[in-house]
Amino acid sequence: MKSNLILAKLRKNIFLFCFIVFIVGLVVLTVFIYTNSKAKILNDTENAFSDRRSTLEADIARNTDFILVMKNIYDRYIDKKWSDDEIRNYEKTLKNISINHKEKGYYEIPVGKHLGSHQIYNSMFCYGDGSKFSGKDISQILVMLRMQNFQYAAQKNIKSLILSYYFTKTNTLTSIYPQISMGDILQGYDTFEKWSVHAYDVYDEFAPPDVNPKARLFWTEPYLDRTVNGMMVSTAIPTYLKGNYNGVIGADIELTFLNRFVKKSAVLSGETILVSQKGYVITGSDMIYQKEEELVLFSDLMSETTDIILFQEPLLNTPWKIVYLVSPNDILDKTLLNTRIFNIFIVATLVFSLIGYVLIIKFFIKPGIVAETNLVMLNKDLGLAKEKLEKNLFELKEAQKQIVESEKLAALGVLVVGIAHEINTPVGIAITSNSFLVHINNNASTKLQGNKLTKLNLTEFFTQVDDSTRLIANSLEKTAQLVNDFKLISVNSISYPLTRFNFKDYLIKTISVHDSLDENKGLEINIECDDLVLESYAGVFNLIIANLFENSMIHGLIDTSDSMITISMKEHKSHFEFIYADNGCGIPDSDKEKIFEPFYTSCRTKGTGLGLFTVHNMVKEKLKGKIEIKDTAGSGVTFIITWPRTSS
Repeated sequence: MKSNLILAKLRKNIFLFCFIVFIVGLVVLTVFIYTNSKAKILNDTENAFSDRRSTLEADIARNTDFILVMKNIYDRYIDKKWSDDEIRNYEKTLKNISINHKEKGYYEIPVGKHLGSHQIYNSMFCYGDGSKFSGKDISQILVMLRMQNFQYAAQKNIKSLILSYYFTKTNTLTSIYPQISMGDILQGYDTFEKWSVHAYDVYDEFAPPDVNPKARLFWTEPYLDRTVNGMMVSTAIPTYLKGNYNGVIGADIELTFLNRFVKKSAVLSGETILVSQKGYVITGSDMIYQKEEELVLFSDLMSETTDIILFQEPLLNTPWKIVYLVSPNDILDKTLLNTRIFNIFIVATLVFSLIGYVLIIKFFIKPGIVAETNLVMLNKDLGLAKEKLEKNLFELKEAQKQIVESEKLAALGVLVVGIAHEINTPVGIAITSNSFLVHINNNASTKLQGNKLTKLNLTEFFTQVDDSTRLIANSLEKTAQLVNDFKLISVNSISYPLTRFNFKDYLIKTISVHDSLDENKGLEINIECDDLVLESYAGVFNLIIANLFENSMIHGLIDTSDSMITISMKEHKSHFEFIYADNGCGIPDSDKEKIFEPFYTSCRTKGTGLGLFTVHNMVKEKLKGKIEIKDTAGSGVTFIITWPRTSS
């Protein structure tokens, strides 16, 4: 029981340890799932950001490549030498097709006309009245015509371009594709010259040789288009004529077109921003400019937001950079959203695990420990009682042995019968109570180990233990007194020497002695035995035959006429078989299981009840054999005794 208590406490500790390991495992798994989910979200976001940047760079490259091709056309034809005849012919044609706008001080070369082999697609304007054209003017117009062919063919495939153009700084010659109405543009200006100066202001910051000595392609800051097309940015490259800076070739990109590269999406739910070389926000996911005064510095924007820069990368072919801002809560919300099912499972598991732990501790483990503790105390008391009982039983057995050995003393018979009757009752009660205690104890332990011990079971167990221990204590006290009485009449044990003898002769002599004492002279005794020489205990066989013979005379043949006793002895390969039979009244079925019990007799006045018990003990202890009874009530009885050859 003490080991069961230790085992119960160990189970509690093991269960607690397993529960803690389980909880830690859930926490580790949650952190792992959360970390992996967050990493996947960041990786998906980075991939989407990279794809967006690559798409924007490809679109920008188409614009810059377009400008560079126009520049190559310009460089190829600007220094071409024209003959005087060609100059005169072109000048004559220009004078014929030009439209003079005196009120605004400019002339227009109308779309749809031809100059030489070239059809005019671009809107071409120039300061002056168109009455006179220099060779320089005609050379630039011819270059514009060659560029316009490229513009006409290529620009329609570049959706981001609002218009492309060639401006000259020196003579305000302007070529724009697609065609525009200069009359509408000049409504806010007195003259064409004032408009051209105003329109060219945006390029003075980037194009002149003092700020762009290597004549590289540049991008402007966002501005309000001078042609009233809205907010836009321009990319352009300076042009030179005979080594002198004379204008720009460029293209305008409307900011609303760039908005598609900063739109929010399921993956890029933060804010995407394009930042210029001067740190201005060109466009953003939540920004729409209407005028230049609304431009915001990126540094000012960051000082007013709690968003963090998750990614930022420079853009190829432009001095801009693309930035992705995101709120930390947005990343957390996405991660929790992606893991919501797992999170619900974890929370539910934790709640049910905690409830289960509390319930198991309360209703199973803790009651088990309490019950085991009580059982340990009860079994300790039971052990002491058991030790006392075993001691008394040992003394009782010793007394019984002495009585069996001294059975021949006839004078002791009456006293033994009385004492045996008295001692049988308390000993039987004590033995029965002890067996019952063992049974209920084993039953309680089995229920406890299987977590099936209820409070009602435990209460019933304590009540039964209390009743049984009281019975045992009372019986032990009575038995102890009887044992003490037995000790007063005990004698030394009888010793049976091992001898060599002829079993048949010994049997005939033994039967003759008992038969001579029999008052019933009508008794017939049949002996069936071969000449066998045994090395065994002759005195034991004398005692066995005497008790069996006496049992037949007193109980079996008392009311039988033509009485007969048959005794036979058979030798087998591994054992001997001794058979004793009479034709008396037999033994009732209800008594068969009791006849070998000590002090059992059907006639207390004629025997002590130790006869067959003594026979049984002699066969079992001295011969190492067994005795069996075979009979039918009313037709006699047969005793079969067998013992191994090795014991004889």
